[in-house]
Amino acid sequence: MDTLFWLSAAWIVYAFVAYPALVLAMAAFARPKLASGWGYGRPKVTVTFTFVPPGEPGATALEGVRERVRDIAMNGYPAELLQIVAVSDGPLAGRDELQSELSADAKLEVLVLELTERAGKTAAQNLAVRSATGDVIVFTDADTRLAYRALEAIVRPLG
Repeated sequence: MDTLFWLSAAWIVYAFVAYPALVLAMAAFARPKLASGWGYGRPKVTVTFTFVPPGEPGATALEGVRERVRDIAMNGYPAELLQIVAVSDGPLAGRDELQSELSADAKLEVLVLELTERAGKTAAQNLAVRSATGDVIVFTDADTRLAYRALEAIVRPLG
C-alpha cells in the first residue's frame, strides 16, 4: 500500500511540477528558427481593388479611382516594388487611356482591367489575382484609404 501511495504522489508531482518545468525549459532552449526574410529585401506588393464602371448602378466615379491610386502610390512603399491592379466590374470606356494616365500620374505600374460583363466583386478579384506580379497581394476597396506606411506594416511580419 505504501508503494501505491508513493507512486500516486510521484505522478501528481510530475503532472503539476515536473512536466510544466520541462515544457518551460524546452521552450527556452529549443526555439524554432524563424524565417530570415525574403532573401532579397522587401517583397513586391500588388494592391488590388475593384470598382463599378460609370453608368452602372452603384458606380464608382473615375475621380474616385484616381484618388485611390494616388492614395496607394503615396503610402510610402517603394514604387519599384509596388503594383496597383484596378478592376472594373463591367465594360469600361477609355480603359487604355485611364491606365496610361494613372501609371504616369502615380509613377509606378498600374493595371486597369475590365470584365466584359458585370460578374461581381469575386470575379473581378479573381481577374486581379491572375494579373498580379507581387509576392504579397493586398485586397482593398475603391473607397477605402490606407493609413500611411500600412503596406510596410502588412509585409513586415511576413519576412
